[in-house]
Amino acid sequence: MKIFLLALLATFTITSCNKDSDCNFFDAPATAPEVEITYLRDWLENASIPHTAHPSGAFYTITTEGVGASPQICSNILFRYTGRFLNGAVFETSASSGISVILGQLIVGLQKTLPRIKEGGSITVYVPPYLGFGYTDRSGQNGVVIPAESYLIFQVDLINVD
Repeated sequence: MKIFLLALLATFTITSCNKDSDCNFFDAPATAPEVEITYLRDWLENASIPHTAHPSGAFYTITTEGVGASPQICSNILFRYTGRFLNGAVFETSASSGISVILGQLIVGLQKTLPRIKEGGSITVYVPPYLGFGYTDRSGQNGVVIPAESYLIFQVDLINVD
């Protein structure tokens, strides 16, 4: 799990220098290819899953909006999550106490959608490959954890935003 988490934190992180802040992250101007967006939209519709499209190409379903602060790219967030493939197989689950990271360290699909909820909120995010782990296998200790071009589902509970 730790190797996957490191990959999660490092993948598609785009940084830049910002002299006005200690934060080295910015909102990545990323949009998934239309073929990936169409595939994911069709999958959601065929599965009769209610969803909202984000302009980046990720989709999401808000279960609980939450109250308080919404995360920004430089926010330190504490959250619980379960990551699945479209077939429902779980590839990773955080500890029940959650993990703490800066939003900008996460894959772009999560960077774009988590600001749609607030502290205490829950969201399910549907991520196309371009906004997830891309086009190469991500390996863990026991071999391939996430195959190249994987569409992913993350169930996220946002515990705290700093």
